[in-house]
Amino acid sequence: MRLLRLFAAIQVNIMRFLPLIVLSCCLSSIGLAAPEKFVPTKHDPFVGDWLPKNPGDHVAQVFATGDNAYQANILLAFDDESSAEPVAVLRGTRPDEKSPVSLNGGDWTSALRPDCCGSPQMEIVNSKTGEKIRLAQYMRPNPRLQVKPPKGANTRMVFTNRMRDGVRTLDSAILVSETIAGKNVRAHIEFRLLSDQSAAAVTLWKDKWIALPASYGRAGAAPACGALGDTPPTIRAERAILEWQALDIETRDDRATIFLNGVRIHDSVKIAESTTPAPLKIETRGAPIELRNAWISTE
Repeated sequence: MRLLRLFAAIQVNIMRFLPLIVLSCCLSSIGLAAPEKFVPTKHDPFVGDWLPKNPGDHVAQVFATGDNAYQANILLAFDDESSAEPVAVLRGTRPDEKSPVSLNGGDWTSALRPDCCGSPQMEIVNSKTGEKIRLAQYMRPNPRLQVKPPKGANTRMVFTNRMRDGVRTLDSAILVSETIAGKNVRAHIEFRLLSDQSAAAVTLWKDKWIALPASYGRAGAAPACGALGDTPPTIRAERAILEWQALDIETRDDRATIFLNGVRIHDSVKIAESTTPAPLKIETRGAPIELRNAWISTE
């Protein structure tokens, strides 16, 4: 009798949870099981900025487009108005990890060679003019990383909870700082995009957002990193994914000046009718991003 009662109880429990069991199996079968843990994009030795060995020659930006494919934008210079429109766009695919990448676009060809002479090398050739440019990877200096906040009673570090080793990871989150009394706000945020699917938006106002997507190298991307609402940045100053970047906002009355990685990308743009200080807000979507050294200050 005890065995019969135990068997009956087991049947009842199975029937009670059967819908959940069936649902779980169905979700697994169609690929909707528990999401896999996010893995940041791996370092790619070809991705990033390239500087010519002869000063005055063209520079380049290289980024991966998926399936071992790459795009190289040939620019006149970094961090000025010319960075918005490339001189040439080259594309190509790497056949295997040991082979160079051959890129082509218009009259231009290029070869990316792995670990030549201790580091990757790039050569660009213009078949029409005969111009040949040799480049090496280059890490543009960023004067706004790890800057200390101004001293004063109206300065406050923000978003510091849940940090590990001074860094906080955000995954589809919204953070809002405290409002600090005063006017003429200065705000600073350092961020790192972990994937080409990472994106964030920052605001100090009700209706104006500063977009921070992974738009490095993507000429004509909308929105570009640093766009203020529908207004694109005057200069494309974003860095490649996995590089730390810095956003600085300075407001005076109803206008704002915005810097990305130390480069002024919006100059005295009207942003609001009200001069009442608002909290600093950041929203992330897509793949996670990392934050550090975020602060806000008012006069």
